[in-house]
Amino acid sequence: MYTVDLSGSELFRGAPGETLEFVRAHAERISLASGEVLLSPERHNEHIYILQSGTLSLRFGSPESVEIRVLRPGVSVGEMSIVDGEPPSAYVVAREACQLVRLHREVVMGIITENPVACNLLRILSGWMKSNTAYILNDRLTIDELRGAAQHDALTGLYNRRWLDERMRRLRGDEMPLTVLLIDLDHFKSYNDLHGHQGGDSALVAVGEVLRKVARQGDAPCRYGGEEFLVLLERTPLEGGVVMAERIRNAMLVREVRNARG
Repeated sequence: MYTVDLSGSELFRGAPGETLEFVRAHAERISLASGEVLLSPERHNEHIYILQSGTLSLRFGSPESVEIRVLRPGVSVGEMSIVDGEPPSAYVVAREACQLVRLHREVVMGIITENPVACNLLRILSGWMKSNTAYILNDRLTIDELRGAAQHDALTGLYNRRWLDERMRRLRGDEMPLTVLLIDLDHFKSYNDLHGHQGGDSALVAVGEVLRKVARQGDAPCRYGGEEFLVLLERTPLEGGVVMAERIRNAMLVREVRNARG
């Protein structure tokens, strides 16, 4: 038989002795492995969890999305879904091996409903927090969309010069091999004059499609400017770069470009 330690719990700070004894009598201890998902918007939740050891990660969108907050021992999670009966609004993931104590919804509501005003207040606060979470998530999605637009060429969808400059800055001092392929389209001005800007755009789009198709995972094809393209081959020595350049050249030779003028 183990004794549940609630001394560091934010949720039960200042609670009377009889309440703590009631909680200890109904608490269950559980363990999480690193990377294990504790709470998810895709699963209904019936428990409040109190973190005893280890750390948890709060994330919106998916379990692999950007970490919003690190949760440390003493914190509790799952309260909102217990109060309003809705699924959790975010993912809670174990950052490492964790020990937790969980309380079933009926146990928690038995404590809360002793004071109807407190129960109503919790429901109101839960509604506000859910609303704020939705706003935060929408703002983050908007920021991600804007960041993506700022780092990609509007015509070809490839990375742009801004992204390239930032990536090269981060790679400065890296001792891993790096090969850079510079690609310039022959006679593009003449082609553009003959087929018009729409035809020229179609050719540029076709080049972008070829580069995306040929590129390996981790390669970064970019539109450097005008008819100039660049492919960043990280962790690739010169010999591998030559092979990739020839692969791109061969793919370009068989790629047809179609536009309104044929």
